Parts: sequence; C-alpha cells; structure tokens
Amino acid sequence: ALALSGYETHTASDAATADTTGSRVMSTTVVGSGEPALLFVHGVGCAGEDWKAQVAAFSNRYKCITLDLPGHGASSMPAENSIACLAESVIQAKNESGANRIVLVGHSMGGRVIREIYRRSPTNVVGLIFVDVAMYTGNLQDVLDRVNTQLAGDHDAYIRSMYAAMLVDGSEPGLRERIVERGANLDKTLCQA
Repeated sequence: ALALSGYETHTASDAATADTTGSRVMSTTVVGSGEPALLFVHGVGCAGEDWKAQVAAFSNRYKCITLDLPGHGASSMPAENSIACLAESVIQAKNESGANRIVLVGHSMGGRVIREIYRRSPTNVVGLIFVDVAMYTGNLQDVLDRVNTQLAGDHDAYIRSMYAAMLVDGSEPGLRERIVERGANLDKTLCQA
C-alpha cells in the first residue's frame, strides 16, 4: 500500500479491511510495467475497475495505474467535495507511483481532475488524454446551475438517464448496468456541481 498524506492507498482487496479502522482509504491498483506509465482517472459515479479493458490492452507494455477517487468504489469519502481535493489525492498517488514519465487519462469529471493535477503538479507528466470531457465555452456558472436544478428535481431519474447514455452499444456486457446502478447509489453530495 502506498502511504498518502491523509489517505492510505490499498489494492481493492485490502481497502475494505483498511476502511474499518476509520482511516481514509484510496483504493489503487497497479498492473504491468514500462513507461510512460498510464494513470487512469474515472468520472463521477464510476470506479477504477471501469478501465479494465484499457488496462488489459496496455498493461503488457506500460505500467497501468487505476484508482477509485475519494467517495467512489472502495475509497473513503473526501474531506471536501472539490476537484482540488480529488486532484490532491491523485497527485499523491502519481508522485508515489515511481514513474519517471506518466500520462494522465481522465474520463468525464476525471478530465477536470487531470487538468487540475497538471496545473498543480506537472512534474513527470508527459501527456494528457481526455475521454468524453466537457470543455465548457461561455458561462460555466449557467451550465452548473442547470445541472444543479436537474439534480434538485428527480435526482434518481436524471442520474439514471445520464449514466445510461454514457456507453455505446457493444460495450462490455454488464458495464452499463454497473455504472448506472453505481451512479444511482452515489452519495448525492458528490453529484453537486
């Protein structure tokens, strides 16, 4: 397990045990070797396991690092709900990964996280890959207000429709259902834009 400031990182199999001690835990998995390392950062309501097809494709050549962001999967809730807090936890994992060169891969909200990581800690980062990331133009506050209004209405229906539309036909069997269910059960404070 990597020892992070404020978090301990464990493989998914260790996280449940560590979480019972009351310490904050960030579940992290490393597969493969080789550089540049690929550090995969998922979106809201998702988890590190959602990158398994990419890890399977790349881990024979590169070190692949997946994690459950704070408040997701097997990781504990974050100290505060902010991109900055999520970025700091991933920066610690990045710095302790042992990689001399690393590519950050972010899906959806994970794209916002990797932008913040690069802004705060560009050391060893040789690339950024954005997957289905909204790049806002215009007034960001208007977008956030619309999302918060939809979430304040029928939260469950909005979350289920948003996650159901996330994947294309032909995706890994069961992945859509896992993500939709995980999103529907996500702590509502993590959904606030």
